[in-house]
Amino acid sequence: MRTFDFSCAYVRSADEEAGSSCGRRATRRRQGEPKCLGHWVVEYLLSIAGGTEHARKTWAFASFVLFILAVGSPWWLRTVTLPHAIAAVVLSGGLLACFLWEHPLGGIACLVSATLTAPIWARGSAFKYYLFNPEAEIPAGSTRARQLLVTSLELQVAFVFTFSVVGFAILYFFNSRSETKFWRGLSFALGILLFLSVMVLAVATSGRSTALVPWLVVVFAAVAVARGGRFARKLAAILRV
Repeated sequence: MRTFDFSCAYVRSADEEAGSSCGRRATRRRQGEPKCLGHWVVEYLLSIAGGTEHARKTWAFASFVLFILAVGSPWWLRTVTLPHAIAAVVLSGGLLACFLWEHPLGGIACLVSATLTAPIWARGSAFKYYLFNPEAEIPAGSTRARQLLVTSLELQVAFVFTFSVVGFAILYFFNSRSETKFWRGLSFALGILLFLSVMVLAVATSGRSTALVPWLVVVFAAVAVARGGRFARKLAAILRV
Protein backbone atom coordinates (compact mmCIF):
# COMPACT_ATOMS: atom_id res chain seq x y z
CA MET A 1 0.00 0.00 0.00
CA ARG A 2 1.36 3.40 -0.93
CA THR A 3 1.93 5.91 1.85
CA PHE A 4 2.19 9.67 1.49
CA ASP A 5 4.97 11.72 2.98
CA PHE A 6 4.31 15.33 3.90
CA SER A 7 6.88 18.04 4.45
CA CYS A 8 6.68 20.62 7.22
CA ALA A 9 4.71 23.64 6.01
CA TYR A 10 5.70 25.91 8.91
CA VAL A 11 6.70 29.39 7.69
CA ARG A 12 8.85 31.59 9.89
CA SER A 13 7.86 35.20 10.46
CA ALA A 14 10.95 36.33 8.53
CA ASP A 15 9.97 34.16 5.54
CA GLU A 16 6.30 35.12 5.28
CA GLU A 17 6.80 37.41 2.29
CA ALA A 18 8.90 34.87 0.44
CA GLY A 19 6.49 32.08 1.36
CA SER A 20 9.29 29.57 1.94
CA SER A 21 8.46 26.84 4.44
CA CYS A 22 10.58 24.53 6.60
CA GLY A 23 10.47 21.53 4.26
CA ARG A 24 11.48 18.92 6.84
CA ARG A 25 9.47 15.73 7.10
CA ALA A 26 6.21 16.32 8.96
CA THR A 27 5.10 14.22 11.94
CA ARG A 28 1.63 13.59 13.39
CA ARG A 29 0.08 15.39 10.42
CA ARG A 30 -3.28 17.06 10.93
CA GLN A 31 -5.36 17.97 7.93
CA GLY A 32 -3.89 21.17 6.55
CA GLU A 33 -1.22 21.50 9.27
CA PRO A 34 1.81 19.31 8.51
CA LYS A 35 4.73 20.22 10.80
CA CYS A 36 7.96 18.61 11.93
CA LEU A 37 8.27 17.86 15.64
CA GLY A 38 10.50 20.86 16.30
CA HIS A 39 8.02 23.26 14.75
CA TRP A 40 5.16 21.66 16.67
CA VAL A 41 7.02 22.76 19.81
CA VAL A 42 7.82 26.19 18.36
CA GLU A 43 4.17 26.80 17.55
CA TYR A 44 3.13 25.57 21.00
CA LEU A 45 5.54 27.97 22.70
CA LEU A 46 4.49 30.87 20.48
CA SER A 47 0.84 30.26 21.40
CA ILE A 48 1.76 30.26 25.10
CA ALA A 49 3.71 33.49 24.63
CA GLY A 50 0.70 35.21 23.09
CA GLY A 51 0.79 34.33 19.40
CA THR A 52 1.75 37.82 18.20
CA GLU A 53 4.93 39.22 16.67
CA HIS A 54 5.24 41.53 19.69
CA ALA A 55 5.07 38.52 22.02
CA ARG A 56 7.66 36.62 19.98
CA LYS A 57 10.15 39.49 20.10
CA THR A 58 9.51 40.04 23.80
CA TRP A 59 10.22 36.40 24.58
CA ALA A 60 13.25 36.38 22.28
CA PHE A 61 14.80 39.09 24.46
CA ALA A 62 13.67 37.37 27.67
CA SER A 63 15.16 34.07 26.46
CA PHE A 64 18.47 35.81 25.81
CA VAL A 65 18.48 37.13 29.39
CA LEU A 66 17.60 33.67 30.72
CA PHE A 67 20.43 32.17 28.68
CA ILE A 68 22.90 34.67 30.18
CA LEU A 69 21.61 33.79 33.67
CA ALA A 70 22.01 30.08 32.95
CA VAL A 71 25.54 30.36 31.55
CA GLY A 72 26.68 32.65 34.37
CA SER A 73 24.90 30.77 37.14
CA PRO A 74 26.91 29.83 40.27
CA TRP A 75 25.35 26.35 39.86
CA TRP A 76 28.36 25.54 37.66
CA LEU A 77 30.60 25.85 40.72
CA ARG A 78 28.83 22.98 42.54
CA THR A 79 28.92 19.48 41.10
CA VAL A 80 25.76 18.47 42.96
CA THR A 81 23.71 20.91 40.87
CA LEU A 82 25.42 20.28 37.53
CA PRO A 83 22.34 18.54 36.02
CA HIS A 84 20.23 21.59 36.95
CA ALA A 85 22.74 23.88 35.23
CA ILE A 86 22.93 21.80 32.06
CA ALA A 87 19.14 21.59 31.80
CA ALA A 88 18.85 25.36 32.35
CA VAL A 89 21.41 26.16 29.64
CA VAL A 90 19.83 23.80 27.10
CA LEU A 91 16.31 25.01 27.88
CA SER A 92 17.13 28.73 27.73
CA GLY A 93 19.21 28.21 24.57
CA GLY A 94 16.32 26.28 23.03
CA LEU A 95 13.88 29.05 23.92
CA LEU A 96 16.18 31.60 22.32
CA ALA A 97 16.35 29.53 19.12
CA CYS A 98 12.56 29.11 19.13
CA PHE A 99 11.60 32.73 19.65
CA LEU A 100 14.45 34.46 17.82
CA TRP A 101 14.85 32.20 14.76
CA GLU A 102 11.83 29.87 15.10
CA HIS A 103 14.26 27.03 14.49
CA PRO A 104 13.00 23.44 14.93
CA LEU A 105 16.18 22.36 16.72
CA GLY A 106 15.30 24.88 19.40
CA GLY A 107 11.93 23.18 19.75
CA ILE A 108 13.58 19.77 20.16
CA ALA A 109 16.00 21.21 22.76
CA CYS A 110 13.11 22.72 24.71
CA LEU A 111 11.08 19.51 24.64
CA VAL A 112 13.97 17.30 25.77
CA SER A 113 15.26 19.68 28.45
CA ALA A 114 11.78 20.43 29.83
CA THR A 115 11.04 16.71 30.04
CA LEU A 116 14.30 16.09 31.90
CA THR A 117 14.01 19.17 34.12
CA ALA A 118 11.03 17.73 36.01
CA PRO A 119 12.78 14.57 37.34
CA ILE A 120 16.05 16.47 37.90
CA TRP A 121 14.36 18.97 40.22
CA ALA A 122 12.02 16.45 41.86
CA ARG A 123 14.88 14.10 42.65
CA GLY A 124 16.75 16.84 44.51
CA SER A 125 13.84 17.68 46.82
CA ALA A 126 13.93 16.66 50.48
CA PHE A 127 10.28 17.64 51.01
CA LYS A 128 9.19 14.09 51.85
CA TYR A 129 12.01 13.80 54.42
CA TYR A 130 10.89 16.87 56.36
CA LEU A 131 7.18 16.17 55.97
CA PHE A 132 7.08 12.57 57.20
CA ASN A 133 10.15 12.34 59.43
CA PRO A 134 9.51 13.80 62.91
CA GLU A 135 13.18 13.25 63.73
CA ALA A 136 14.37 15.20 60.69
CA GLU A 137 17.46 17.26 61.42
CA ILE A 138 16.67 20.96 61.07
CA PRO A 139 19.60 23.20 60.03
CA ALA A 140 20.70 25.76 62.58
CA GLY A 141 18.76 29.00 62.35
CA SER A 142 15.89 27.39 60.43
CA THR A 143 12.52 25.83 61.26
CA ARG A 144 10.56 22.84 59.97
CA ALA A 145 8.11 25.17 58.22
CA ARG A 146 10.93 26.98 56.43
CA GLN A 147 12.53 23.70 55.38
CA LEU A 148 9.21 22.49 54.03
CA LEU A 149 8.90 25.69 52.03
CA VAL A 150 12.47 25.45 50.73
CA THR A 151 12.19 21.80 49.73
CA SER A 152 8.76 22.31 48.15
CA LEU A 153 10.25 24.72 45.59
CA GLU A 154 11.95 21.88 43.72
CA LEU A 155 8.65 20.00 43.51
CA GLN A 156 6.82 23.10 42.33
CA VAL A 157 9.36 23.62 39.54
CA ALA A 158 9.06 19.94 38.59
CA PHE A 159 5.27 20.14 38.38
CA VAL A 160 5.32 23.38 36.36
CA PHE A 161 7.40 21.67 33.69
CA THR A 162 5.48 18.40 33.93
CA PHE A 163 2.13 20.11 33.32
CA SER A 164 3.56 22.08 30.38
CA VAL A 165 4.96 18.94 28.75
CA VAL A 166 1.70 17.06 29.34
CA GLY A 167 -0.18 19.91 27.65
CA PHE A 168 2.05 19.66 24.60
CA ALA A 169 1.76 15.86 24.49
CA ILE A 170 -2.04 16.06 24.54
CA LEU A 171 -2.02 18.60 21.71
CA TYR A 172 0.51 16.61 19.69
CA PHE A 173 -1.04 13.16 20.03
CA PHE A 174 -4.75 13.89 20.50
CA ASN A 175 -5.26 17.39 19.08
CA SER A 176 -7.37 18.32 22.10
CA ARG A 177 -7.05 22.07 22.53
CA SER A 178 -9.43 22.20 25.49
CA GLU A 179 -7.35 19.64 27.42
CA THR A 180 -4.17 21.40 26.39
CA LYS A 181 -5.55 24.70 27.65
CA PHE A 182 -6.40 23.05 30.98
CA TRP A 183 -2.86 21.75 31.54
CA ARG A 184 -1.34 25.03 30.42
CA GLY A 185 -3.58 26.89 32.85
CA LEU A 186 -2.61 24.50 35.63
CA SER A 187 1.06 25.10 34.89
CA PHE A 188 0.49 28.87 34.89
CA ALA A 189 -1.36 28.76 38.23
CA LEU A 190 1.41 26.71 39.79
CA GLY A 191 3.92 29.16 38.36
CA ILE A 192 2.15 31.93 40.28
CA LEU A 193 2.38 29.82 43.46
CA LEU A 194 6.07 29.23 42.80
CA PHE A 195 6.66 32.96 42.35
CA LEU A 196 4.92 33.74 45.65
CA SER A 197 6.78 30.95 47.45
CA VAL A 198 10.14 32.19 46.21
CA MET A 199 9.36 35.76 47.26
CA VAL A 200 8.18 34.65 50.71
CA LEU A 201 11.37 32.63 51.17
CA ALA A 202 13.54 35.54 50.03
CA VAL A 203 11.91 37.81 52.61
CA ALA A 204 12.02 35.16 55.36
CA THR A 205 15.75 34.60 54.83
CA SER A 206 16.54 38.31 54.54
CA GLY A 207 17.62 37.93 50.94
CA ARG A 208 19.88 34.90 51.40
CA SER A 209 17.69 32.54 49.33
CA THR A 210 17.24 34.39 46.06
CA ALA A 211 18.63 31.96 43.45
CA LEU A 212 15.31 31.65 41.60
CA VAL A 213 14.22 35.28 41.95
CA PRO A 214 15.89 36.72 38.79
CA TRP A 215 14.61 33.81 36.70
CA LEU A 216 11.02 34.27 37.80
CA VAL A 217 11.21 38.06 37.51
CA VAL A 218 12.36 37.75 33.89
CA VAL A 219 9.65 35.18 33.06
CA PHE A 220 6.77 37.11 34.59
CA ALA A 221 8.01 40.43 33.23
CA ALA A 222 8.04 38.85 29.76
CA VAL A 223 4.52 37.50 30.27
CA ALA A 224 3.31 40.92 31.39
CA VAL A 225 4.91 42.76 28.46
CA ALA A 226 3.85 40.17 25.87
CA ARG A 227 0.25 39.87 27.02
CA GLY A 228 -0.32 43.22 28.68
CA GLY A 229 -3.79 43.69 30.16
CA ARG A 230 -4.80 40.06 29.57
CA PHE A 231 -2.05 38.90 31.89
CA ALA A 232 -3.02 41.39 34.60
CA ARG A 233 -6.66 40.28 34.47
CA LYS A 234 -5.74 36.60 34.56
CA LEU A 235 -3.36 37.15 37.47
CA ALA A 236 -6.03 39.07 39.38
CA ALA A 237 -8.51 36.26 38.80
CA ILE A 238 -6.07 33.64 40.08
CA LEU A 239 -5.20 35.65 43.16
CA ARG A 240 -8.90 36.52 43.71
CA VAL A 241 -8.17 40.24 43.79
